[in-house]
Amino acid sequence: MPETDIVSPANTERTEAEATIDRFLLLSLIEEAHLTRSLWGKTKLEKLVYLSQYALEKMKTKAFNYYFYKWHYGPFSDQIYRDLDGLTQCGVIRLRSRNNDEMVSTTSGIRLLEIYSDILKKNRDIYEPIEEIVLDHKDYTADDIKEEIYNTVVFYDRRKYVRDARLGEPLLFRLPEHETRITFRIGKKELESLFITLAPGFSDQISRARANKVLVDYRPLVSP
Repeated sequence: MPETDIVSPANTERTEAEATIDRFLLLSLIEEAHLTRSLWGKTKLEKLVYLSQYALEKMKTKAFNYYFYKWHYGPFSDQIYRDLDGLTQCGVIRLRSRNNDEMVSTTSGIRLLEIYSDILKKNRDIYEPIEEIVLDHKDYTADDIKEEIYNTVVFYDRRKYVRDARLGEPLLFRLPEHETRITFRIGKKELESLFITLAPGFSDQISRARANKVLVDYRPLVSP
């Protein structure tokens, strides 16, 4: 268990908008890694996301918003696993190995990425570092990446290496607005549409509402 005197950073819970962007980028990374044969399981995926978020936040770029803390196998984020479950429920990824550890985009997931491809195009400066990290670590195992991360410093405590951090100690979290120079660019309508598509269970609610000819109780994600 984490040591009791470790204090988590304030407000690590993502907004719905941040979580929606995270799910979209996570789906994009999974497809990119699959095409380049770079992804071997959830643990490696988690480390690729960590490296991507770390690199982007060094550039004061706000894209991924996950909260990572030190755990037995390096950086860990409960939020990534919740998003993977959600993307599976939404039918845009599937787990195809016996131990449910190998992820691929479904036909629906690939189609969604095609529909919203313009979002990645207008964020090339943000997405290119992610692509480079995926490709650079193509032949790395999860252990290899863990060792690489262990030799980096904790993002918000440059006096300490990740290797030396205690279990449960915060390693990386969403970039505060006042430290952000570049933000992931997405229109309000695109964000709303992605939220509806990628929010766990929401698509099912819409399908049931259509079948029963009733309205869905929905609060807009982005205020006018």
